[in-house]
Amino acid sequence: MLQALSFSSNSISGNLPSSIANGLPNLDCLLLGGNQLSGKIPASISNFSKLVKLDLGLNTFCGRVPENLGNLQNLQFLSFQSNQLTNDPSMLKLDFLISLQNCRKLKIIWMGSNYFDGILPKSLGNLSTFVENFDADHYGIKDIIQNEIGTLSILIKLDIGGNELTRRIPNTLDQLRKLQRLILCVNKLRGSLSANLCYLVYLYYLNLEDNQLSQQLPKCLGNLMSLRAIYLAYNSMTSTMPSTLWNNKEIQILSFSHNLLNG
Repeated sequence: MLQALSFSSNSISGNLPSSIANGLPNLDCLLLGGNQLSGKIPASISNFSKLVKLDLGLNTFCGRVPENLGNLQNLQFLSFQSNQLTNDPSMLKLDFLISLQNCRKLKIIWMGSNYFDGILPKSLGNLSTFVENFDADHYGIKDIIQNEIGTLSILIKLDIGGNELTRRIPNTLDQLRKLQRLILCVNKLRGSLSANLCYLVYLYYLNLEDNQLSQQLPKCLGNLMSLRAIYLAYNSMTSTMPSTLWNNKEIQILSFSHNLLNG
């Protein structure tokens, strides 16, 4: 009859047994984050058919993420951040994300700080329309941010900083009308900042530091009265700083150092 099992933030070590799901048909919460667990994540973990929360973060799990996590159709929270997980080196795309599109109730995905090496699949846009938090910082993502990310329409936080993303920031980000935190820092993104960002009326934290962004800042940026922090240091922004930024009396942080701004 056990429904919740939590051993978070202890010093538990060793591997998870392949039989971990046996005899626990009603478990809906498995929290093992913040330990010293190692080895591979057993594929049998997908047998917890009623699981709502799964936290395996802050351990030293290695190997690949099971591709059958899509069987967890009640899952709302998934974390395997800060481990030593990898992907199949012969696969260009991070295909295990494809299985998550079957988790239609998934709200939070934390998977940053691992050793993946690949690109985000276009099927990222097929993730649950309930996803509110997508965190894949320092994850080894290469190439571009797919346009399909704009379909995650109720996303509140998007963090894919500390990767190897290139080219331009897609204009489809303007479809994330509920976004509050946008973190794309420490990548190799190029081009100018689109005025489309000004459609994100709830945005209060914007971090695009340490990229290769150039040209001028959109003048409408100062019209986002929800903004409290803007980090754009270590880019190649030019022209003058929009005077509209000074209209926001509540803004707390403006970081524009190491650019080519005037005035």
